[in-house]
Amino acid sequence: MTTIREKEILVKAIKKFGRDKQLDMVIEECSELIKAILKLRRKKNNENYSNVLEEIADVSIMLAQIKIMFDNDEMIENIKSDKLMRLENTLYSLKK
Repeated sequence: MTTIREKEILVKAIKKFGRDKQLDMVIEECSELIKAILKLRRKKNNENYSNVLEEIADVSIMLAQIKIMFDNDEMIENIKSDKLMRLENTLYSLKK
């Protein structure tokens, strides 16, 4: 959940850098998270683990910005709920 202060900062970033630049940043940060996870899988150590955590934080910030840009929390939450229900059904069917 994003606080009011955090949302203010995120909105300022979107206005300052522009939507296209911030969308590019979402892609970049997701890519960095992917690379960090792959590196951790190759070699599990504290540095690689910390790097994954840092990239998760970066992606989380960028996802909060993209949610603001798309301005449709209700639809996102509905889709998320449907996908979680589907996941739950898959997990249930695997138990059998």
